[in-house]
Amino acid sequence: MAIPPSTGEEGARLGRLTPPAPLRGRLMRSAGATFGLKVGDAGATFLISVMLARILGVEGFGIYSYAMAWAVLLAIPALFGMETLTVRHVAAFLRLKAWGLLRGYLVRAFQTVTVASVVIALAAGLVAASMAGGTDTQMVAFWLAMLLVPLLALVRLAQATMRGLGHIGLGFVPELAVAPILVILMVGMGVWLRGAAFEPTWAVAMNVLATLAALVAGLLLLWRRLPRALAGVNAAFDTRRWYASALPLLFIGGSQVINRQADIIMLGALQGPAAAGVYTVAARGAGLISFVLFAVTAAVAPRIAALYAAGDLQGIQALATRTSRLILIFSLPLAAAFILFGDMFLIIFGDDFAGGAAALAILSVAQVINGAAGSVGACLTMTGHERDAARGFAVSAVVNVILNAALIPPFGMTGAAVASGTSIVVWNALLVLAAQRRLGIDSTVLGRSPAAARP
Repeated sequence: MAIPPSTGEEGARLGRLTPPAPLRGRLMRSAGATFGLKVGDAGATFLISVMLARILGVEGFGIYSYAMAWAVLLAIPALFGMETLTVRHVAAFLRLKAWGLLRGYLVRAFQTVTVASVVIALAAGLVAASMAGGTDTQMVAFWLAMLLVPLLALVRLAQATMRGLGHIGLGFVPELAVAPILVILMVGMGVWLRGAAFEPTWAVAMNVLATLAALVAGLLLLWRRLPRALAGVNAAFDTRRWYASALPLLFIGGSQVINRQADIIMLGALQGPAAAGVYTVAARGAGLISFVLFAVTAAVAPRIAALYAAGDLQGIQALATRTSRLILIFSLPLAAAFILFGDMFLIIFGDDFAGGAAALAILSVAQVINGAAGSVGACLTMTGHERDAARGFAVSAVVNVILNAALIPPFGMTGAAVASGTSIVVWNALLVLAAQRRLGIDSTVLGRSPAAARP
């Protein structure tokens, strides 16, 4: 259900519900906690990647990366658009103290994601079995990765609920702390016990176990943080409207993952697992640049939903202007380092990975543009304009796939990077224009200053 902006007495009542702590302080604490967790996760992921790349080699690491890319890709339709919708509705229902709707929404969301994720994982496994392509190791790695689909989906739904409740940093602990730490411990033990006999299937299986532990931790944290008022109310359902809002968000999520994973999957299919392995390392390196964007967006998304419910477009504009400039300031230094010294970074994974330097530089430039656009996706999806966001991401996904198909055969990893970088620019341009048209809000670093913002 879209939450319309409130006016008059209702807007004043909602304004009085705002906690007294200064907005900037709260956002900085939330963004700081999320950023810290993301940096820790990046360090853990970096260590895991180095360990696996060196013990598995380029081809073995490519098999692992290819299977994991499919798991991440399929987890998005498994979420059925509920991740973003959950942040929006939980934040709005909490602010309005609509306890019956909050309880009903959570029941329906977890039911939907559980069923959808299991069906999608089983269907993908059956399709893979019927095709029977690739080596035995590739197939086993893929089937193991399908176990990750429902686990990842439920971890992220619990995480989204925590974010909507205002526990932003704590909500990310299971995925960004519990899971990677367990993977490091298990991979380290596996390498110590098996040495050169360590296989890609082992690495995927360890991710499954770590994600299962993260899900248990996430559900326990959520259970302890749910409002006590939920225990004494009957669930109220508005399922038809919720699903109507979820479908565009599902489309957005699917398009986003296509934009993030199409290059790896198509590169692996067209040029083999070795190329996919090298490119995965380059793409993950460029992904480090978006950490600040990720952290800030996670912090401001519930706030945008609450401000819109109160009819405060001026507050959203002020928030968008400050955060986009913060994102760019912190993103530029790392991007410059990767553009100038990318080969030195890639050699850490092994000499064979240095060939991804050009791809890393191209993707780094694209991530700077991504940061300069600010949290534009949240500005649209948290205000009920998810259809506009869906159109922008869909266009960019089509551009991504077409360019990958055209550029990978002649240019390999460099072509994949150009395709993905172009799609990043396309979706940001379309979403920025949509936010200006629908809300009168400029989310970019060139936007109006907070003092000049107006509803």
